[in-house]
Amino acid sequence: MIDLSEFFGLALRLARRRWWMHRIMPREDYEQEAMLALVLAGERFSETRGAKFSTFAYPAIGGALINAERTWLGWNRRTRNGPLFLPVSDDLDVPSHGMCDAEIEGLDGTYDGEWFARPARLYLLSGLSVLETARLCNCRPNTVHQAVSYFRRRLRQELAS
Repeated sequence: MIDLSEFFGLALRLARRRWWMHRIMPREDYEQEAMLALVLAGERFSETRGAKFSTFAYPAIGGALINAERTWLGWNRRTRNGPLFLPVSDDLDVPSHGMCDAEIEGLDGTYDGEWFARPARLYLLSGLSVLETARLCNCRPNTVHQAVSYFRRRLRQELAS
């Protein structure tokens, strides 16, 4: 039987490196997933194959962290199509955060059908983070930023004319 306490440092180092590179989940979640993967690797490891445990554990922990990120984002493990669509009601009863009246009116349906309408409405009215908005709108976080800035630019142009 292997003493897993010797390999806690390996698991934490892999978790922190993955968190530093991607920052999809909170750091504590990366560390917890890495420790769980370490325990599962310890259960599956067979000394009769002649490999060191660290050689076996390294890809097992890395793969578990990748799968945890995919689960966090709502991605299907079997495809590379990105996040699955999660329907969200457009009726959001949340206070607007420092938005002017024109922006709120613009979100009330003026731009329905435009590519930026749903991410901008959801992000500006709900108070969700960019990652949560991206997950719910089936897009990338930078698309949410682009949608919000494009919405505000179009609104400024209309108000100026």
